[in-house]
Amino acid sequence: VGIGFVVVAVGATACQSTKSSSPDTAKLFASGLKAQGAGHLTTARTDYDKVLAQDPTNHDKNNKFVYFDLGVMDQSAGNTSAAASEYRKALLVDPTYLSALYNLAIVDTPTSPQSAILLYQQILAVTPKDPNTLYNLGLLLYDTGQVSEGQLMLTEAIQLAPSLRAKLPPSVKL
Repeated sequence: VGIGFVVVAVGATACQSTKSSSPDTAKLFASGLKAQGAGHLTTARTDYDKVLAQDPTNHDKNNKFVYFDLGVMDQSAGNTSAAASEYRKALLVDPTYLSALYNLAIVDTPTSPQSAILLYQQILAVTPKDPNTLYNLGLLLYDTGQVSEGQLMLTEAIQLAPSLRAKLPPSVKL
């Protein structure tokens, strides 16, 4: 079953510079975001790597966003192993970073479904009515043989976002 709505929102709005930000680090981060948005991924990666090198202690509070954005680029390129590694680094900085939890769950789904289930449950503990998380978890539970639990999650997801019904695979019966 094709699961996933990849969270691709880059951390631009969430990581505004603070008074204590290093001007070089803030400029590099902004440059990386701009390059990523324009599809210049090599430049973005170089800028992000420089941010991490200049701010290894995360003084400017950008590292979780840098790791996340590196993960998004890797995931988009089909390098799920590298993406998972970057998302885990983001979660070391902030264990409650929902976008990293979500994307890691998507990456883990094919190879580590039990890990993905736990990640989706962590997200639902914070945002219990998120239809995309309920939908993805419902499909995953359904696919792993927990059919009744999966059906409950899918039904709730569709009640919250009726458009999700059209995305249900034909094999799923509600």
